[in-house]
Amino acid sequence: MHNMNTKKPVSYIEVPKHTRHIVTWSSEKDDILWEQIWNHGTDNWAIIASKFKDKTTRQCIRRWYTYLNSDFQKRGWSPEEDMFLCEAQKIFGNRWTEIAKVVSGRTDNAVKNRFSTLCKKRAKAEALAKENNPFYLNLNNKRVIFQDVSTADGLSENGGPLRKLR
Repeated sequence: MHNMNTKKPVSYIEVPKHTRHIVTWSSEKDDILWEQIWNHGTDNWAIIASKFKDKTTRQCIRRWYTYLNSDFQKRGWSPEEDMFLCEAQKIFGNRWTEIAKVVSGRTDNAVKNRFSTLCKKRAKAEALAKENNPFYLNLNNKRVIFQDVSTADGLSENGGPLRKLR
């Protein structure tokens, strides 16, 4: 029989999901991270993180790949890179680590964030096009959608019948 009064281990602390701990890195901690990576390489993150009392393995990895490692580009994205990213996302879906392997010089987090930005820009452009035009091209399904510009008799404002364009 299951005992409903079992206690959680002492080390277990409940933290609300909406609480977010801000991770700060000093230049001294960055120096320690550099030194540990020099000594252990980038395949031993648990050992590296054990040298910090207040950093997790994931935090060390993110700091290295997002801020410190000069192998990754931190400049803006070119239109060609954007196109390549979109094509890679069609192939790999939202597997950002796989996409990062083929989009050279970018981290998985960088490709995920850029793709999200491109989606937001696309949605905004579609909304503006829909608002400003009597019809607009829906880029998701490649159909022309007519807005309500017809009169009660089914004719367009210029008197001709509405036609679906392809």
